[in-house]
Amino acid sequence: ERSVEARVFHYKGYSTALWKDERGSDQTFEFRRDLSASSRPPGSRDDEFITLLQSLRYVKSSEYFAAMPDSVITQETSSLIIQEMLQDVPIPGSIWDADFQMITRFASWYQLGAYVTSVIVCQLINDWSIAVENMDYEAERYYMDKMQSTRDWDVLKQMDSMGGWSQVVWEYATDMRENPSVLIDDKVHISGLGCLSDESV
Repeated sequence: ERSVEARVFHYKGYSTALWKDERGSDQTFEFRRDLSASSRPPGSRDDEFITLLQSLRYVKSSEYFAAMPDSVITQETSSLIIQEMLQDVPIPGSIWDADFQMITRFASWYQLGAYVTSVIVCQLINDWSIAVENMDYEAERYYMDKMQSTRDWDVLKQMDSMGGWSQVVWEYATDMRENPSVLIDDKVHISGLGCLSDESV
């Protein structure tokens, strides 16, 4: 088995190790726990972390994926789950199936839901912005109605109890209706929703 050298940092409440993998990419391993009852001074050596760090080993991807819990979604299972997520979601005609093929390794159900819905919402906002610019009022209303329907999407309603993503989407839907200049002029949705700007393509 090959070994690598890691730089270890000890802080109050957690320790971190940094090293480079065989491709030269930076890797991080962080270990957090409650040290309120510990006698170890902040910043001093954490032997428990060192022991845990030394137990890590490189494995083949097949072994790594086999160790994942059943709740983890892989590339092989993502297509069916995406179809289930989007059963009641209006997909813009400008979106292709390939736009949803982001899962190359694994993700949680929540992560996948956030990614898939962001693809659709970003496209809806983009199509709506084009309609506004072209003064195509019928198309503008059409895409606005689609954004307002996000409050009825089952996938977002399920995600609402798991994190803040759904609220972010619904806030943009409200902005589109009540404060459209925020989306048209500032284009804050590019960062807030993870949309790709023209410069980032």
